[in-house]
Amino acid sequence: MSSYTSLVATQKCKRSRLFRNAYSGVNKISDAFIFGSAYHESIQHNDINVGIDYLKQRGMENQIELLKEMYDRFQRFIARLGIEILENEIEFHLELDGRDFQGKIDAIVRWNGDIYLAEFKTAKALTIEHIDADAQITTYLLACDRLNQYNPKGLLWIGNKKAIEKEPVILKNGNLSTAKNQGVTLESYKAKVKEVYGDDIPENISSYMKWLELNSTPYIAMVRTTRTPQQLQDCENTICALMKEEKALIDNYKEKGLVQAVRECACLPDKVCMTTCPYKELCIDLFSNQDLTDDDVKAYIDGLKS
Repeated sequence: MSSYTSLVATQKCKRSRLFRNAYSGVNKISDAFIFGSAYHESIQHNDINVGIDYLKQRGMENQIELLKEMYDRFQRFIARLGIEILENEIEFHLELDGRDFQGKIDAIVRWNGDIYLAEFKTAKALTIEHIDADAQITTYLLACDRLNQYNPKGLLWIGNKKAIEKEPVILKNGNLSTAKNQGVTLESYKAKVKEVYGDDIPENISSYMKWLELNSTPYIAMVRTTRTPQQLQDCENTICALMKEEKALIDNYKEKGLVQAVRECACLPDKVCMTTCPYKELCIDLFSNQDLTDDDVKAYIDGLKS
């Protein structure tokens, strides 16, 4: 059985993939991952309290206010656009080249009378340049196409910025600030303009709103994306090739043991992955100490777990 995550791990670093396969429970789940899970739990159950409980159980009470704001922002956003969530957390199993490829789609939604897949993301900064070529999104659309399910018109990517939204600054004289560095969105500024000025909007405020329209960064955004039949076929070909590579890697480990299988995985990794990988010291030892055995590796991993 393969997944998008396992294939990416295989492609990124075969050694790390083998260590993860042999010994689970080593890697500490990041706070960002926990927060993202709490956000998805809230959306899935349509209840912010589910997400709050998720954070409390993991000692992250300091993130509750941020979660509340982002959840409310998401609900206002989909209500304004008329997006109806039909089903959450859809698992799929797709047989490709005789192997099972699995994954999970965030949601099926209805928008403007059409059915779409949906992907809900949280991030410190919203970037959309990658979306039309995002491989994970392509796998979701591929699964629906090959399984002949839902017949989606595309996928809606909805990104939500991990930040408390800044309020427009009100000056001592009661007027709204037009400072370009205050970090407000056009939507929040418009709401405050109506509250402060009503229909009698000063010229400098109107000019500032025009500037915001061109320059302000939203806290939540949506991109509609699709894939051509050729893109889906290319994705399937890539998945099949990576699954063969992954299977060969695991088969080699089962046949020769972890130490030998890892030693056969090319050269030492680069500085980037070495700074983040929990197996970096073990990885170096495997190449500097030729007497290292599978039992030594197990003891090392058990030490990481404890």
